[in-house]
Order: sequence, then C-alpha cells, then structure tokens
Amino acid sequence: MNSPDKKELRILIVEDDTANARALERLLSRYGACCVAGDGQEAIDTIQHAFDNQSPMNLICLDLGLPSVEGYEVLRQLRALEREMGKSEEEFTTVIITTSDHHPRRMATAFMEGCQGYLIKPFVQCQIEETLHSLGII
Repeated sequence: MNSPDKKELRILIVEDDTANARALERLLSRYGACCVAGDGQEAIDTIQHAFDNQSPMNLICLDLGLPSVEGYEVLRQLRALEREMGKSEEEFTTVIITTSDHHPRRMATAFMEGCQGYLIKPFVQCQIEETLHSLGII
C-alpha cells in the first residue's frame, strides 16, 4: 500500500451522490489533495490519466453503486492496470469502499477484488481516521 507523507496524499473520491462526495471531500481534504469522479467511467479515466502523468492516486474511496460502470469493475480495471505496470500488491493503490449497504456478500466480493477497507455512510471523521490509521495511510 502506498503510504506517502500526508501532505503528498492524492485522493480520488468516486461517488455519484453530490452530498456524499462533498462530505467525504471535506473530511479527507486535511490529508491531501482530493478530486471527485461522479461515475465509474470518469473514475477509470481519472485513474488512467494519473498513471499516464506518473502521479497515481494514493487513496481511492470508491462507491460500489455507480452509473455507467459499477464500482467492482472500476476496482478490477485498477488492479489489472497496476499488474500490467508490474506493481506488486504492496505497491497497489489503497482502495476503501464507501457504502451504505455493507452486506457481508458485497463486502466479501469487494475484498476479493482487491479493496483494503470500507467506510459506512453517513461518514464520520473518527471512522475515517480509524480506517486510514489501520491501513497505514495516516
């Protein structure tokens, strides 16, 4: 997992609900620069652009229920891209699923696809800090 100094953290928030995206951006902006993608295809394009510019994201907060391309597929494409680039799992971008539906089967699928954690909506600062700390982000 990437663990740069917090001032260098590049964060992608993938969330189709504007209020949730703003809340998460407000809570995460203290840890680094945030950008928001409103759907799955925009997320894939943003991730690809970041890799192309050799400034990949350090943290992606990913909603599973997205328009155009669902979150699971975004995660699959991210991991495939990282493998193509020769990255080891230790070098993979940290992905935290953001969800209001934390059904065990959905969470198991997300972890099998390569996420490292999850946050339950609505977001709470102490929950975010605990998750980031447990993943070694902060």
